[in-house]
Amino acid sequence: MMKRSGIAQWQPVTWRSLMRGALTALVVTLLAGCGGVPGIGGGPAPTRYPFPTTTPAARLPVTFIVTVPDGTDSDSRVVLNLLDEVTSLALNSTVIEMEALGEGKWEARADLPRGRLVFYRYTLRGEGETLEALPNGEAVDYRLFHVTGASTVDDQISRWLTTTYTRPSGRVHGLVRDQATGLAIPGLMVSVAGMRTWTDSAGAYKFDSVPAGKHMLVYFDPDGTYRVFQQEAIVADGAETPADVQLLPAPRVSVTLHVFLPVDTPAGAPVRLVGNLLSLGSTFQPAAAGSLIEPTRALTLTPLPDGTSVAVVSLPVGFHLRYKFSLGDGFWNAERDGASALVVRELDVPQMDVLQTDGVITWHSAGGAVSFDTSVPAGTPTTESVSIQFAPFPGIWMNPVPMWSAGSQRWSYTLFSPLEWPGPVAYRYCRNGDCGVADDTATAGANPAGRQFTPLAQPQTLADTVQAWVAWSDAPAPALVLAAPATRPDFRSGVVLTSAPWRRPFDPTLVDLMGLRPNTLVLSPAWYAAAVTPLPDLVYLPGLNSPLRQDLLAQIGSARSADLRTVLAPDLLPLSGSLGDWWAAAPKSAEWWNAWFTAYRTFLVGYADLAQQAGVEELVVARTSVVPAMPGAPGAPADAEIRWRVLVRDLRNHFGGRMAVELLLMDQLQMPPLFLDEVDEIYVQVRSPLGANDGASVEEMSASAGALLDGKVAVLRALGKPIVIAAAFASANGGASGCPSDASGACLALEALSSGSPLALATAPNLSAQANAYQALLANAAARDWVSGFVAWGYYPAVGLRDASPSVHGKPAETVLQVFFQALSGR
Repeated sequence: MMKRSGIAQWQPVTWRSLMRGALTALVVTLLAGCGGVPGIGGGPAPTRYPFPTTTPAARLPVTFIVTVPDGTDSDSRVVLNLLDEVTSLALNSTVIEMEALGEGKWEARADLPRGRLVFYRYTLRGEGETLEALPNGEAVDYRLFHVTGASTVDDQISRWLTTTYTRPSGRVHGLVRDQATGLAIPGLMVSVAGMRTWTDSAGAYKFDSVPAGKHMLVYFDPDGTYRVFQQEAIVADGAETPADVQLLPAPRVSVTLHVFLPVDTPAGAPVRLVGNLLSLGSTFQPAAAGSLIEPTRALTLTPLPDGTSVAVVSLPVGFHLRYKFSLGDGFWNAERDGASALVVRELDVPQMDVLQTDGVITWHSAGGAVSFDTSVPAGTPTTESVSIQFAPFPGIWMNPVPMWSAGSQRWSYTLFSPLEWPGPVAYRYCRNGDCGVADDTATAGANPAGRQFTPLAQPQTLADTVQAWVAWSDAPAPALVLAAPATRPDFRSGVVLTSAPWRRPFDPTLVDLMGLRPNTLVLSPAWYAAAVTPLPDLVYLPGLNSPLRQDLLAQIGSARSADLRTVLAPDLLPLSGSLGDWWAAAPKSAEWWNAWFTAYRTFLVGYADLAQQAGVEELVVARTSVVPAMPGAPGAPADAEIRWRVLVRDLRNHFGGRMAVELLLMDQLQMPPLFLDEVDEIYVQVRSPLGANDGASVEEMSASAGALLDGKVAVLRALGKPIVIAAAFASANGGASGCPSDASGACLALEALSSGSPLALATAPNLSAQANAYQALLANAAARDWVSGFVAWGYYPAVGLRDASPSVHGKPAETVLQVFFQALSGR
């Protein structure tokens, strides 16, 4: 049986019969004769759904016993918080007072549904309320427990936010593999003691500083491909605790949700299905106020002519789904029940395809709805969307919510809930959901005061005007001085994305990209250089810019569907400071290099396997971020040449496509390693100056570019490999002359000027100099038959910005590329 919470009815139905009968026709036939006022999609509103009286789902007793840190105030109380991972971790928890057992132990019981993956944590209540913390002092976002029967959970709190960590600890590590195939499972979330990490490409994971004692390890696939699994682990002081597991894939079924909506659902407003899976919007990485839901990731329902809506979703059998319907995310504009309380539905996914009927009672909470009618500047790109971002508390800006198009340069949004605040609520606008970067200039930055409204008892409409966007002033048209090149259909033309997140939906970015007439897209998934001593630690961090495996596969699929040749070029980023500082601090002993090459192999093998799975055409095995590890670099191991050859040959066992290496050209070309004979193509990232200053004419830059290619890059011709030029010019003063500079004239590192960074937004742009540099270098590259391609390095996918960064997205240099790429393609 499927458990029900809220409003739900279901019946078995074969997927084949749905396909044969056409779902829309089936539903419309069932609902023939409905009428009423206009509803979603402009059709009649549905007959009110006869909401059934549901039987509460069967629940199992779970006892939570927790040991608190030494020195915990004896007059304080410990509280168990059962968190709402669909609404928000911070805003809709169930609070259970715990009972003191003595000797620092506390106990509470909760009756929970079988199969539920419980998100929870502990707090200390005394004069105030204090969250539990990890040994390193960071607050615990959430713990995980999987309910499989009547259970007892034994936990230890490492410390409170206000105390220090004093207990002994050990380490936990393991490998996670597919039980059927024996293959590693990358991108799986593993949780223990309030910590969480992700399995790497080898299926490996590790935790340091786990409090000594008994703990529950939970293994969870964010998209449900594998069944949830948990096991106990005993951690000893200073010891290593191995915890290898083999997981079973979960079969999937199609669940069709037919949803009746309130009659006042705004016409054309997208209704989203949000829940506790990646495909339903959850990132499992808390944003402000603990929100896990990114609305643009969630599934959008399809409106039917009768005013109802439908969604077909693939779900893992046996998974305990928690979900809701929303006009926003899990909190803003999410459905409410008859008492205006937040709704979270529950469904145990059955073993067969099903058709389920749901009904939303209302979108409203207390107070009158607030309608936003917003005009944006005339130059706002038509390919972009506008988002609204709310701050329920001062400085707490939650995930942006997409607004609804209301015609030329106008956007609207109606906020129905929550509106229980007695005081003002802050809000602001941004482009493409990139709030904090592509902001309304009146409310820009990480923590602005924002615009404000006060909830009222009656409805209200706010008419706003965005006067200007950050980093989006008028840009001069580029002066196309040099003639467009002759047609070269085999010439590689495209862009290299930055390692910044490229979030769904991908379509707006692809529309902008396809306007360039490219044939190649280089994706740059990143890991982070974390610890450097005593041994190097390269880590996968989806909470930062490491893309989830599922996202990267979707990006590759979108690029391939647009007929773009896809290249995977994994990169390393510094976890703090600069990568140059990280390399400078490296001991570079034999032991250190052994550890580095082992970690780097793990990093690359995972992407080689993914590239093979996704049909990627090329893998770049070395970016400029690893120059210090290349043969001949100061401090590199004496056997570096052999190590790289072994690595490339090893990667050939995982990936059957082309392989490439990226070399750096600044004042001089990076010394080409001998192992280049093992790869198929060479990228040359050009940062070399094209003139003494930005005042150089396009003709002067062109002469410098020709000399640069013939004098420094042409030495690579002897290798007989295709050579692709990757242009990297910041659109800042000095960007074309090799010294992008701030107002004082000091040279800035190109990586520090990454799109959207505070430095790139604060530095005065020089868009014309960048466009001229691109024109000069591209014209010369295309005129040389030994250059096989040209790509623009550092393209920011989220949104076009006219900042000082190297990205050409939205800048005059983009027009240069469009003209030249179109000529080269002959299309």
